[in-house]
Amino acid sequence: PFGISLALESVRRDLNELESGIDGDWQAHLAAERAIDEVEARLDEAKSLIHEAETDRIPDSPDLSRAIEHHGTLENYVAEIRSYLKKPRGDWPKIEEEARHVVDDAITARTMMETELKAARRAVSEMNRAADDMRALQRWRSSYLIRPKRGAGSSEHQQARAALAEGNYVAARKLAVAAQGSAKLELSRAKTRESKKRAAEEAARRTAWNNTSSSFGSSSGFSSGGGFSSGGSSGFSSSSFGSSGSGFSRSGW
Repeated sequence: PFGISLALESVRRDLNELESGIDGDWQAHLAAERAIDEVEARLDEAKSLIHEAETDRIPDSPDLSRAIEHHGTLENYVAEIRSYLKKPRGDWPKIEEEARHVVDDAITARTMMETELKAARRAVSEMNRAADDMRALQRWRSSYLIRPKRGAGSSEHQQARAALAEGNYVAARKLAVAAQGSAKLELSRAKTRESKKRAAEEAARRTAWNNTSSSFGSSSGFSSGGGFSSGGSSGFSSSSFGSSGSGFSRSGW
């Protein structure tokens, strides 16, 4: 009986260890499954970015292309791990560890996509501003025959387009900003020359007016005499009614 008791105790310990092992294995499997769920969630977060990259009509940069490609690789890898979890036995802790690394890779890829797409949007925005500034220069008209360099900024803008076509967003943005500066500077110079000519014309007009006013004032004055002499005859002779008589003789009364 004593030997049977020891044997039963040994069996009980083995069963306890087996049950503990099964429970631990089950918990490890759940942890691995949760890690895979997190990976898939992180990968799903980047799908909208990939869709933007595919539909924005902006050439992808090398970094953006690598990030998208790496995202696809991670998706395939996660699908393999997910199918591996369906097996009855496996090294679940190792699977969980691998999944954690994949989460980090997925976040890195998504961050790279966000950074590159933001740079692409900024480059295109600056190029559009440059195009607006160049059109403003081309549409500007002068009342004084000022002829600006209508093509100012076009060279930098063409270089920006070439850089964008290569996916070099940083260079494209810098060149676009330079194109803006060239177009704005040329338009500003033209407007300054226009203003100077207008000011000179106004000054000449005022000078001519002042000279005309002065000439009119000096030619319209009166002499000091009233136009009548102070002495001499008044135009009438002395009275003809002299003392010699009134024209009637005495009546003799």
